[in-house]
Amino acid sequence: MRVVEPHEFKDVKHPKKKRGRRNGWRTVIVLVALLYVATSLARPLPAITSTATALTPLESKKITLRWPTHGQAAVGAVGYGVLGTYGDQKALPTASVAKVMAALAVLKQKPLKVGEKGPTIVITQDDVDYYQKVVSEDGSNVPVAVGEEITQYEALQALLLPSANNMAHTLAVWAYGSEKQYTAFVNNFSKTLGMNNAHFDDASGYSPETVASSEDLARLAVNAMDNPVIAEIVAQPDAVIPVAGRIYNVNALLGRDGIVGVKTGNTEQAGGVFMAAASRDISGQRIVAVSVIMGATNLGEAMRNSVPLINSVFDGFEQVTLVKASQVVGTYTVPWGSSVNVTAKQDVKGVVWRGNPIKADIALRPITVPQEPVLAQTQVGSIQGSFGRAQVDSAALLAGDIQQPPLLWRFRPRFI
Repeated sequence: MRVVEPHEFKDVKHPKKKRGRRNGWRTVIVLVALLYVATSLARPLPAITSTATALTPLESKKITLRWPTHGQAAVGAVGYGVLGTYGDQKALPTASVAKVMAALAVLKQKPLKVGEKGPTIVITQDDVDYYQKVVSEDGSNVPVAVGEEITQYEALQALLLPSANNMAHTLAVWAYGSEKQYTAFVNNFSKTLGMNNAHFDDASGYSPETVASSEDLARLAVNAMDNPVIAEIVAQPDAVIPVAGRIYNVNALLGRDGIVGVKTGNTEQAGGVFMAAASRDISGQRIVAVSVIMGATNLGEAMRNSVPLINSVFDGFEQVTLVKASQVVGTYTVPWGSSVNVTAKQDVKGVVWRGNPIKADIALRPITVPQEPVLAQTQVGSIQGSFGRAQVDSAALLAGDIQQPPLLWRFRPRFI
């Protein structure tokens, strides 16, 4: 038997040991690959971000209003608020224009709808006594009698058409319990309307302590003409009520130059005061503009100056298109694909006062990683334009599809 020398062992191969090492590396590689797949699939996907396009606001333009040459004045429009003022906006006696607040306050306490006559008011001896007091002061009035039954609507007609001081008192007491309680209410209520310089000492405006600025009264006019019952009454040339019979609107400009209201005022302390409202159709939309002139020498002067002033208000209104249909208003950035635009479904247009800048607001909702494609024409937000009080909306639609991320995209290196 042959003995193997020690140096001969180096040439002996161990195939099983080498094969086991190779299999170990394969296992490691598989485990690493599985770990990479698992972490890639578990890794949070980046957000789909949205960006709204910055729309250029329409610049305001200079509006030439035909202001009076003296006193103070203000203009506005229903749904748009006060649009401009002229002169020192200090508190002046309002005269009978204060009756517009009386009508608004009574309807605040005792609401009426168009076509309703409202509750019946029974005239008392106190009402007759107050009527006689007004007559002795040579104030505007309507005759009343004890036991007379007059509806709320008829009483408002007596208040606003012939400007009856005694009916202002009767309505204030009927609605609020006393004229003192009435003035307490309206002095708070007027502040909610933005009438910061106003103070009411009575319901009729006969008191020189009932004061406001023309801007205050323009705010009052906007709110009054926004009330359909008041707007209906002040547009009536005449009416028939109990006891007094036929009564007439003292607004001599009613029906001229589109004028549909609202109230005259004239006292020694106030001079001439005129609150006017006129209506005009602009691009199919009815616009009701208001003007107030205070501190005129007399009522006739205030009324004459109101015609060119209120007509000039309408020159500042026009229809504009803020966003056109199919206009790009935003973009979604998709990390695993190209960007997708957002477009407007329809025009966003309306009638605006061009004395103020106008813009549209765009709101796009977040889109998370979709479980299925988000298809073109899906609504993803809204576009809103403000046209005075009115708001016009358009849907914001995807211009293309947002697909799910491809599976292989998930396995991209983290630094990509």
